[in-house]
Amino acid sequence: IREALKALETAGWVQSQPRRGTYVRPLSREELRETFEMRRLLEPYSAALAAKRRTDAQLAELKGLLAQSAVALKAGDVIALTDTNSRFHSTMGDAAGNKMLSESIAKLELQLRRYFVSVEWQQRRESMAQHKAIFEAIRDQDTKLAERLTRAHIPHTGPLPPAPIDAPPNARELGLSYCRRRYFAPRGPNMMMAMPTRHTATPIQSLVEGLILSTAHSHRMATPM
Repeated sequence: IREALKALETAGWVQSQPRRGTYVRPLSREELRETFEMRRLLEPYSAALAAKRRTDAQLAELKGLLAQSAVALKAGDVIALTDTNSRFHSTMGDAAGNKMLSESIAKLELQLRRYFVSVEWQQRRESMAQHKAIFEAIRDQDTKLAERLTRAHIPHTGPLPPAPIDAPPNARELGLSYCRRRYFAPRGPNMMMAMPTRHTATPIQSLVEGLILSTAHSHRMATPM
């Protein structure tokens, strides 16, 4: 548990205080603004590179993530949808064929997971439709379209409501389910499984991450509008 919390602290999800313990970091509008400013700079260019350099395996992964997102959206599973959204953007970054760019985008996406759970469902539906269009541009190796669509997509989920949003009644169950799906359930071609990634290296870390995501709705933004 100590190692998992240390990794999450490095990622900016929790903060430790001497002799007091470890706490979930409050959501911050300043952090959100800075993250989206970086995304606007990096991700459109990365999408253009991905359209040029993507491999068949990366296309298959992106297509699979679209399918997983559709299942999660239909089920109203905010944890799974948050996970697949983040992995879609990180996989696009990987497809750009630039390690430094990919790692920068992955770090930004990891930061955003806690914020994405507060996005309204209508925004989620629109976001998934935009993902599909971006995927098709990358598939067709249309660099200019991929860049333009990504630039339009980035601000879509940026604005969040100033008031706290209550966590769903089944928040804890969603977090635990996220952990089980990620590490302990048998894999199959039709199962919505999140492959282990460099961002969540251990089952206990994944459990803590899932629980943080499932309760993130109830955190008030640290900086007012």
